[in-house]
Amino acid sequence: MNPDALPLTQLVGPIALVLGGIYLLAPNLPLSRTWARVTVFAAVWLIIARYLDWRFFTTVLAARGAWYEVGWIWICFTIELLALVDALEHFQG
Repeated sequence: MNPDALPLTQLVGPIALVLGGIYLLAPNLPLSRTWARVTVFAAVWLIIARYLDWRFFTTVLAARGAWYEVGWIWICFTIELLALVDALEHFQG
């Protein structure tokens, strides 16, 4: 998909929706309650799962080129996965 071919609303819309949700819902969430923390955790990791789906199937597996170019893509993707595992560890109480 070519970003130049998309209208501005489709490019900016998703981030505006997420930021709007954060600013509207965050002050009203009682983070001392378990259900609120679980909801935030699930929402964040669903977005991350969607990102990983796109990242792996659209950019990593579709990579073509010399071995070192493809290798660099796999190294970067592995570092991303390790960073996400580290972030997940911070949620453990």
